[in-house]
Amino acid sequence: MDLENIMSILSQNPAISTAVVVAAMSLIQISPLKLNPWTYIGTIFSKILKWIGSKFNQSINEKIDDIEEEIKHVAKKVDEVDMKNDQNRMKELRWTILSFANTLGEDEKTRTVEEFDDIYAAYEEYEELLNKHSMKNGRTNRAMKKVDKYYESSDRPDGYIGQKWHDI
Repeated sequence: MDLENIMSILSQNPAISTAVVVAAMSLIQISPLKLNPWTYIGTIFSKILKWIGSKFNQSINEKIDDIEEEIKHVAKKVDEVDMKNDQNRMKELRWTILSFANTLGEDEKTRTVEEFDDIYAAYEEYEELLNKHSMKNGRTNRAMKKVDKYYESSDRPDGYIGQKWHDI
């Protein structure tokens, strides 16, 4: 029996063809398609709303982008001004330290403990600024060694520091 004979028997007898279809369907199971039309409608609707929103907000988004660029520019300028201020402050502190160290022992002036405290505070601030900008100190180290040596060798119990005791 070939395929043509089977087809002619099924076409002549509808009851047999129905039985064959039912038998085939029970043997071959087709999984049901899970289609939820609301999922697709929701996706499409969401995309449409996003497109409409982007068109409405386009000018606002452009303004936000411009503001962000301006903020970056201002931040850069602030950093430049901060760096310049720190450099000026470092020069001022360095000059104060070097000037003080150069006058030690050369003049007849008696120094107070407070003056030395101020110089040590200036040196500490100078070191902090150097560290902030990852710089190294090469200019005030010798001056501070001179200040330390002078301070340690001249310490007096009355709050004055100097080599001339009679100037008090």
